[in-house]
Amino acid sequence: MNEVIWLLKVLEVFGSIQGEGIHTGLSTTFVRLSGCNLRCIWCDTAYSQNGSSGTDSTVEEVMIRIRDLGRPYLCITGGEPLLQDDVITLCSAAIEEGYEVDIETNGSIRIEELISRCPDVFISMDVKTPSSGQEGSFHEDNLGFLRGEDQLKFIVSDPADIDFALHFIRDHSPPCNLIITPCNNEDGEVLAEHLSRELEKGAYGIYLNRIRLMLQMHRTIWGPDRKMV
Repeated sequence: MNEVIWLLKVLEVFGSIQGEGIHTGLSTTFVRLSGCNLRCIWCDTAYSQNGSSGTDSTVEEVMIRIRDLGRPYLCITGGEPLLQDDVITLCSAAIEEGYEVDIETNGSIRIEELISRCPDVFISMDVKTPSSGQEGSFHEDNLGFLRGEDQLKFIVSDPADIDFALHFIRDHSPPCNLIITPCNNEDGEVLAEHLSRELEKGAYGIYLNRIRLMLQMHRTIWGPDRKMV
């Protein structure tokens, strides 16, 4: 019987500090897979969108690189990693070896199989705001699979995005951690101040105590254009 070889299209593997979400500041190994089904206007990793870029690697080859970096936290990102069938195999392999695994997904692909096969994986999911140009891509069934320890993120680029995010949270009552992050542009500080004031108003009820305003630490440290950070 032929051995099954699990393949991934890998763009880069590197060590850095987690720069966003509730795990901000943790020393983390990042595995960036290539290919994305969305084209967000303000995407800061547009080089990862092409699904034919990167290197074909087996799961074991990727695991060797993860081990070599020697960090307990692993973040699998993209692009959109759930476009690659064997990403679940990578998650399972890493969890079995004791790594804490985050997977970043854009919310447009169902996560039911991922949660079923890898119940210990941490889900970091986006809801695309209007300024992204991809509003409406979110698969609302995913809300039923998110757990209290997971996180739902909104990248906001203008006040209309903030209003969209707060209304989405009010209308859907997501059960997980809620993150709103200003887009890393020249208006980022102004947006952060505007969002802070909106949260202080208390107009959106009990969910305010679960919403975190967070900046992108890695962009603050290394700037908006540097890769592999």
